[in-house]
Amino acid sequence: AGSRVAESVTSFAGAVALGNRTIDPSAASSVGVTVTDRDLHNVSSVLLYVSSSRLGEPSETLTLSADGACSLVPTFSGSLATSPSGTPAEGDSTIIVAPGDLLTFTYADAA
Repeated sequence: AGSRVAESVTSFAGAVALGNRTIDPSAASSVGVTVTDRDLHNVSSVLLYVSSSRLGEPSETLTLSADGACSLVPTFSGSLATSPSGTPAEGDSTIIVAPGDLLTFTYADAA
């Protein structure tokens, strides 16, 4: 069984979209993530918080960069690396995953 990912939004104006909903926990991979937020024009980046159900795995803070395209709804993109092994370390932009783990991506809208 793969690891699961979940998304969480704390404002109606912002939305989180994930590139994939399951991760193969047996190989290094990444999860593409996009945040759209219609009230963040002229903003170059946003923060996204990622936590894991795995005991001892520290949460990560991702900085998503603006896509740069002029649109009605500003879009910010980035990715989170996942690995089946390693030493958990906060701030390394990598989450260690195993079968059954749940990753939660949370965007806190500043507006």
